[in-house]
Amino acid sequence: MYPSPVRVMAMAVLPFILASIPNTAFACTGCACTPDVTGGGRGLTAGTQWTLGLRSDYPNRPQLYLGMTTARRGVANTVGPACGLQAVDRVAEERRYTTDVDYSASPAWGVSLQLPFVVHHRETPGATLDGYGLAGSDQYERTSTVGDARLVGRYHGFSSRHNVGILFGLKLPGSYTPDALADPNGNTAIERSLHPETGTTDAIVGGYYFNDLNKHWSYFVQSTYQSALDSSSNHYRPGNGLNVDLGLRYRGFEKIRPQLQLNSRHAFRDSGTTTDTGGTLVYLSPGLMVPVGKQTSIFGFVRLPIHRTMSNDRLAPGYSCSLGVHRSF
Repeated sequence: MYPSPVRVMAMAVLPFILASIPNTAFACTGCACTPDVTGGGRGLTAGTQWTLGLRSDYPNRPQLYLGMTTARRGVANTVGPACGLQAVDRVAEERRYTTDVDYSASPAWGVSLQLPFVVHHRETPGATLDGYGLAGSDQYERTSTVGDARLVGRYHGFSSRHNVGILFGLKLPGSYTPDALADPNGNTAIERSLHPETGTTDAIVGGYYFNDLNKHWSYFVQSTYQSALDSSSNHYRPGNGLNVDLGLRYRGFEKIRPQLQLNSRHAFRDSGTTTDTGGTLVYLSPGLMVPVGKQTSIFGFVRLPIHRTMSNDRLAPGYSCSLGVHRSF
C-alpha cells in the first residue's frame, strides 16, 4: 500500500519546518537555491530516455544582512568576532553555466549529471572601523572554474504513474585550488566559505511527488538533503543543507507554460572556517517554459527573495534570473 499524496507532501515539507526553527549553527547559504526546471525529479520530462539541458544562472548579492535585517557595511564590520572587527564583502558576483545530462534507464530508474562552470568575482576590504579597509589590504577573488558536479540517481517505480520518487547521489568536488586566492600581496587566503566550490564529496538524498490538479493545472513538491562526507585539504567542511521546492504549472495555453515556484534553503554552520556562516533563504520564482517543436523547450525564471535570515553579517543572495534550454532524444 503506497502513501497518499497528502502524506507524501507532508513528509517532504516537514524537514524544512523543523530546520527553520531558530538555531545558532548555520552554514553557507548563497548556493543551490534556484528554480527546479524538471518539475520535481523529472516530472516535466518523464517518458524520455535522454535529455540534454543547458542553463545560465545570474545571481545577485546586493544586500548585507545581520540576522533578518539589512545592515550598513561600517556597522557590520565592527560586530564580528572577539577581535571586534570583521571584513565584509564590497562586491560579490557569480555567473553559473550548467550542463545537465539525464538518462532514463527504464520507466522506474534514471540518473542525472549536472556539471557547472562558475565565473566568480568577490572583493573584501580590509577589516577597519570605517568598513572600507586600508590601501593594499583588500582581498580579491576572481575565478573561472569547473564547479561542484552532482550525480543523482532516482527511483520512481512506486506507482503505475511513476510520479512518486526518491533521489540519491553525490556532489563531487570541482577544480578547487586551496591557496590560489589571496590578497594582492599573496599574504592572506580569502575566507574558505566564500569560494565557489567546497572541495568535498557530499551525499545527497531526497524525494519528490508530482500530480495533476485538473485538466490544466499540475504541481510538484521536492525535498533534498545534502551532507559532506569528508573535509577539504585545509580541514574545511561545509554545513549540511536542506532544499525544498514547491511548484505549480499551468498547461491551458498552446504556446507557453507558466510556472510559479517557492524555493527554499536552510544551511547549517560550516566547520574549519573563521566566520559564522549559515541561514535560511526563501524565494518566489515565476517563470515560463516555451515548447519549440516536439523535443525542445526553452525556459526562463526570475528568483525574488521573500525571506532571508543570516547567522552573521553576510551578503545575502538577492534577485536572480535563470535562462536555458532542454532537448529530449
